[in-house]
Amino acid sequence: MALKTVAAILFFMSILISPAAAIQGLDQRLFDAVWGGKAEAVRVLLKKGANPSAALGPAKQTALMAAASRGNVQVVRMLLAAGSKVNAVDQREVSALMLASLSSSDECVELLIQSGADVNATASSGQSALMLAALAADAKVIRSLLRGKSDVRLEDQDGWTALNWAHLNSDQQVAELVRQAGAKEGKVGFLPQEFIIAVREGDVAAVRHSIESGAPLNATDKAGHTALVSAAEAGRLDIVKLLLSAGADPNITDNMRPGTLSMLVNENVVFPGIDEVIETRREQGITPLAFAARFGHAEVVRILLEAGAKVNAKYGRFTPLLLAVEQKGCAEIVRMLLNAGAEADAQDMRGESPLMNASAHGDVESVGLLLAHGASVQLTDKGGHTALWWGREEKDIVTLLKQAEAQQKK
Repeated sequence: MALKTVAAILFFMSILISPAAAIQGLDQRLFDAVWGGKAEAVRVLLKKGANPSAALGPAKQTALMAAASRGNVQVVRMLLAAGSKVNAVDQREVSALMLASLSSSDECVELLIQSGADVNATASSGQSALMLAALAADAKVIRSLLRGKSDVRLEDQDGWTALNWAHLNSDQQVAELVRQAGAKEGKVGFLPQEFIIAVREGDVAAVRHSIESGAPLNATDKAGHTALVSAAEAGRLDIVKLLLSAGADPNITDNMRPGTLSMLVNENVVFPGIDEVIETRREQGITPLAFAARFGHAEVVRILLEAGAKVNAKYGRFTPLLLAVEQKGCAEIVRMLLNAGAEADAQDMRGESPLMNASAHGDVESVGLLLAHGASVQLTDKGGHTALWWGREEKDIVTLLKQAEAQQKK
């Protein structure tokens, strides 16, 4: 098609764009400028009529939320002066004040409170700005929120108070601040550290005694460790069976309390570096099945699958199958995961698939299993490499992959 024809089509299409669509485009440009920290562009777009309170995207976030999450006081001030709704919330009921508190921006927090932000508003999972400031271990923000009459008695949907959240970091000053303000630990039941130690050491008698004494099996200790994850990681088969029979959730995770951190660890939340902020001592969100697969505990994998463990549950972009093929000799686990419905072509953040990893390790049996379950030989990673490239040093692997490639091309 001639360039002139294309230009004409584009011209007439632009005429057909409604005023509403043009305004929406202006609002998106405003959000992008805020996100990019371009204060002058923000000023110009506001003068052109961009709506400072527009809720954009599937997460329904506003420019004020983006500015607060980045701690940009100048832009927050401009948006508020332009009439941005200070108490607007996104689809998870997260407000600009919550994001400013989590990003440790004391100036933004002060400005938002002065502008009428509700200090006791809570997200859909129950967190208040004070809880998030306690998690981020920022004493200045906590003092500002306390001066703004934050309620230290609030509990999130898991029974956590600001004091519970403060315990997730090592800053004792933060815990002491909220304690002095009257905060107490919520009704959440922490697992005693000695219980976790007994689990890891395989002390069946001690674990059974704790269970019979009413230990909250799906809770964590103060460091965020759950009993079942700890048992699966250590390959303690008897303990895993005991915990499951007593009611432990086969899909429980470390450092990822249901409905709590899940609202933060989400690609739609406008907060840069969130993974680093909420990290405590462990990798967050990893399931017992993923740990058992990663460390080659085949019998534990079998028991967890029978108990209903989700075979494609993701830790970041990793599935149990992706973790299993990180080392050679994992064929039995690979077989069980694939038979349970594991996604053969799952890819991690680098675009690497189970077939690529198994090929790289020269694991002929696992490669055969993956191919039998439909793994694609043509799939490429982010560098444009296929499994053939990854397994190029292994003659048997190359033979298998070329045979499969010929079949898949038919």
